[in-house]
Amino acid sequence: MAGYPALAGSFWLAGPGVLACVLLSVGLLLRWHDAVTAALVLAGGAYAAFLLLAERDAIDTAAPLVAAALVGVAELSHWSLERGPSREPGALVVRRALRLAFVGLGAVLFSTLVLLASYAEVGKGLAVEAAGLAAALGVLTLLAFVAWWRGRV
Repeated sequence: MAGYPALAGSFWLAGPGVLACVLLSVGLLLRWHDAVTAALVLAGGAYAAFLLLAERDAIDTAAPLVAAALVGVAELSHWSLERGPSREPGALVVRRALRLAFVGLGAVLFSTLVLLASYAEVGKGLAVEAAGLAAALGVLTLLAFVAWWRGRV
């Protein structure tokens, strides 16, 4: 995922991608949370720079997959840094894996919704206001559900 900008033609962004991979590896080996976080920020920043500086008018349709990859790497990295060797019961591991799958799916769905909204023609009137209100309520509902779910796991 950190190499996506370089593979898509922006070779000058290979440096931040490589540095992100090195930081992630060092952070996981030394159990250093800040290095893992810095790696994720650097990888996301390299992708954002790729999007901002790309010489094309089209929107990158791979953005939802990049979002899911960032969320997945963040979840798995920080999960692996929590403690030593896992002695968690199998049911808990399955619950955490399911949560990770749903969070990844949510990242894809939400970012796809944002991507589709960027294609939409913005008009005026009650329908646009209702759509905006529904979107805001949907985000708040999603955040409330995630907060509730995190309290259970």
